[in-house]
Amino acid sequence: MISRRKRIAFTVITLCFPLTILMLAFEITLRFKQSKAISTESRRILDQEIGWRPRPNLAREGLSKDAINQVSQFRMTQDAHGFRQWGDTTTLKPRILVIGDSYTQADDIDDSKTYYALLAQRMPEAEFWAFGCSGYGTFQQSMIVAQYASEIRPNVVLIQMSSNDLVNNLKELEAATPFASTPGPRPYLMDNGTTEHYFATRHRGLSAYSKLFGSLSDRFEKFVKNSENWVPGENRKIGTELNQESLNQLIKKATIKTATILNSIKTRLGPDTRLIAFYDEDVQPLGQALQQACLDAQIPLIQSIGPKMMKEEGRLGYYHYRTRDLWHWNNDGHKLVADLLETPLRQALELASPDQESTPKAVPPIPPAIARDSKAGDQPR
Repeated sequence: MISRRKRIAFTVITLCFPLTILMLAFEITLRFKQSKAISTESRRILDQEIGWRPRPNLAREGLSKDAINQVSQFRMTQDAHGFRQWGDTTTLKPRILVIGDSYTQADDIDDSKTYYALLAQRMPEAEFWAFGCSGYGTFQQSMIVAQYASEIRPNVVLIQMSSNDLVNNLKELEAATPFASTPGPRPYLMDNGTTEHYFATRHRGLSAYSKLFGSLSDRFEKFVKNSENWVPGENRKIGTELNQESLNQLIKKATIKTATILNSIKTRLGPDTRLIAFYDEDVQPLGQALQQACLDAQIPLIQSIGPKMMKEEGRLGYYHYRTRDLWHWNNDGHKLVADLLETPLRQALELASPDQESTPKAVPPIPPAIARDSKAGDQPR
C-alpha cells in the first residue's frame, strides 16, 4: 500500500510538473523574442547601432480614444527614413528639424494634427522635418542628428525632451528606476567616450537569469506606478521609494551626462545652427535636473508647455490634453504645444509674426519664452 507521504509527494509532483513545463515554455518563448534584445512591433524595428528606430514606410489607420473618451480618426505614417515629416532638401526656406521621443512619434495622432504639422501649416515660410521614436533618450537623439544633419542642414534644431531622458541617459540610473525605463538594447555614452549597449531592466537580480521573472517584475513595477492616483494640475514625482542619497548622486551624474550629450549635438551642428529644447511635463526631481543640464550646456529651454497644460487641467479637474495613458498629448495637447512653440521658433528664425508685415524683423537672440535661469521655479517638463 502506498503511504500517505508518498501520495502527497506524488500529488505535488503531478501538480508541479505541468506548471514547470508551462513556465519553461514561457521562459523559452521570452528568450526567443528577447534574443533580438527588444520585441519588435508595428511602429519600430531593431537597429544594431541605435537599439531601435521607427519602422520605415509605416502607415497605420484607425480610431483613437483619449483620456476624456474623445474618439478621433487618425492616419499615422512614417517615411522611408522613419520620419513622421520629411521636408524638401532643395528648399531655400529656413529649415527646422524637430526631434524627440514618443511625444513626437505621436502614436495614434493623425499626420495633420501633430504639433510639428500644425507649425508647418502656420509657418509656410519655413521647411519642417520631424523625427520621434518611443523610448529614445538624448544620446539616441544625438545619433539621429549625426545621421541626418548634413542632409537636412537645419537652421534650427528643436529637441523635445522628457524628464525620463535623465534616466535614459545614464545606465546606472535606468537600472535603478526600471519603472521609468524602456526595456531594450539602449546605447549609452560612457565616460571614456565609447558607446555601450545595455539592457538595463534585464540585468537586475534574478532578471539577469530568468526572462520570465524579469517580465513579471517589470509588469508589476509598472502596474504599481500606473496605479498611483495622479491628480490633474499637480506635479508628478518619481523615485520617492528609493534611497534618496543614492538617487540624488545618480541624478547628479545623469545631469552632467545629459549636458555632455547636448554639447556634442551643438558641436555636430556647428555655430550656424540654433539648438533649442522644450520639455513636456515635470516629474521631480528629474525635471529640475533636466533644466540644469540645459543651463550647463547653454541650451535655451522652453518651459511654458507643462505649466500651461497643468494649470488648465487643474482648473477643469480632468486630463483635457492627454491620451489614455495620461501622459502623452491628444489632439488638443498637440495644438497647445504648437501654439506655445510658434512664437519662439519665429523669433529664432527672425520671421515676422502672422499679424506683422511680411518683412522679417530682428529679435533678441534668446526669446523671452525660453528660460535662461534654472531658478525660474519648479516647472513641469
